[in-house]
Amino acid sequence: MDDKKGLALVNTPNNIARGKIEIDVQINRLYYNILKNIQRDNRELIIKIKKTDILTPEQEDILKKIDTMSTLSCTLSKDEIDNIFKNNNYRTDQEIKERFNALQTAIFKFTTGETNSMVQLIGRVDYDNNSYTVQLDAKLYKYLFYNLEVGYTPVNLATLFNLQGQYAQNLYILLRGWTGTRREIEFTVEQLRENFKVGSKYKAYKDFKKRCILQAIGEINKTGSMIIDADIKERKKGRSVYAVTFEVTDLEPRFVQTIETKTVKDEQIFWFDNIEVDAKG
Repeated sequence: MDDKKGLALVNTPNNIARGKIEIDVQINRLYYNILKNIQRDNRELIIKIKKTDILTPEQEDILKKIDTMSTLSCTLSKDEIDNIFKNNNYRTDQEIKERFNALQTAIFKFTTGETNSMVQLIGRVDYDNNSYTVQLDAKLYKYLFYNLEVGYTPVNLATLFNLQGQYAQNLYILLRGWTGTRREIEFTVEQLRENFKVGSKYKAYKDFKKRCILQAIGEINKTGSMIIDADIKERKKGRSVYAVTFEVTDLEPRFVQTIETKTVKDEQIFWFDNIEVDAKG
């Protein structure tokens, strides 16, 4: 997370960033703000090491502590809630509670070794007139502090919050997961349909392209954070379009600044388990 000049860069595990969860634009904003705050409010649990470093005794103690924890928590202030829900119609107690409840009812399935687990996306929420405190399952969310094997997607909250459409938000997050290593990024049409959560809508590719893909590209390009060539490349199987390739120029930073505000490009965080998230809400 980087707060320099108002930039909030949330490093999101790829298994979470690419998860298929049925949530709307406002809930998406709320969720990514929770991801930001869980990192902000638990800085003492972050272990900063380079890939070639050996853990110190102090870092090993932190790992042991994390491995015994059942939950992590973070707080969202009223000002943060107001920034997430800019429309007054969404700021009522009932509307806010409904969006927290939607995240509480979303379920992730994941496997650790031979154990299969299911967990709420978020747990208990305590609130008063000034703030909301959110409890999260530690076994899943400790990966918000990086993992060498899982990988992460840096999401700029300012860009995410400026995207009004769900398709644009989903495509932005999806592309950010790959722009660090590729400029041309290919997805099958079926992968995009699943990511956009269109269900049975826009069955014809030309409708899906017009209503979802091109609208999302246009909205993302207006942010100035990422430039996507609207002339997408299409790969066919027979007469049908099977996959599309996006040519992307990513103009946003990808590295987190340390507490001392010095950028460390070779910095990684190491955790015990390797959890694969395999689920939808």
